[in-house]
Amino acid sequence: MFARRWYAAVAAGVLALGLGACNGGGDDPPTTSTSSSSSTSTTSTSTPSSTTTTSGTATLDPAKLPPEAQKHTPEGAAAFVEYYMEQVNEAWTQPNSKLLPLLSDPECIACKNFNKTSAELERDGQKYDSNPVTVTRVTPLSQNADGVQLVRLYMDQHKVNVVDKAGKVVLTDPAKKLARTVGVQWMGASWRLYGMQ
Repeated sequence: MFARRWYAAVAAGVLALGLGACNGGGDDPPTTSTSSSSSTSTTSTSTPSSTTTTSGTATLDPAKLPPEAQKHTPEGAAAFVEYYMEQVNEAWTQPNSKLLPLLSDPECIACKNFNKTSAELERDGQKYDSNPVTVTRVTPLSQNADGVQLVRLYMDQHKVNVVDKAGKVVLTDPAKKLARTVGVQWMGASWRLYGMQ
C-alpha cells in the first residue's frame, strides 16, 4: 500500500538533517513489492524534469524548473519541494523512473525509495490511476550551518488505486493527512532533495 511504501521510504531515509552530508539514514531500505507501492506527489500538472546529456551522463537543466524553484532562497527551496512531489506523482502515474534521480542528492534514501517505487511500477506493468497526493502547504523553516534548508511539507494522501495493464486494481491506498520535514541543499545551480523525515 501507499502508506507502507511511504513509511518505508521515509523511515529508511530518516536522517539527521543537521549533519553535513546525507549518510543514508542507516541500513538499506527494506525491499517491498510494487503491490505495496507508496510515496508522495501533488495533483498539479507538471512538466517532467528536463535533462541534458554530457559525455553519456545525464544532468539536470535548472532552467527547466519552475521559476520560483530556481531561486536560492528559503521560498525557492519550498517551491522546489513542491515541484519534487509533483514529479513523484508524475513518476508513479506514468510510471517513469527517470524523473526523480536528478532532483535529489545521490545518498538520499527516501529519494531512492520514491524512485524504486516508480521502477517497480514500470517493471510490473502497474501505475497509480490518479495522483497519490496533493501538497497543501510548504513552509520554509531554518537553514543549518551545512547549508541544508529545512521545509515543512503538508500533504493530503488520497484514496487511490494502483492498477495493472488491464486496469485491474492491485491495491488501494487509504486517504490520510501527512506532514513531513524535508531537507534540501543548493548544489551547483539548483536545489536537490537531501532527506525527509
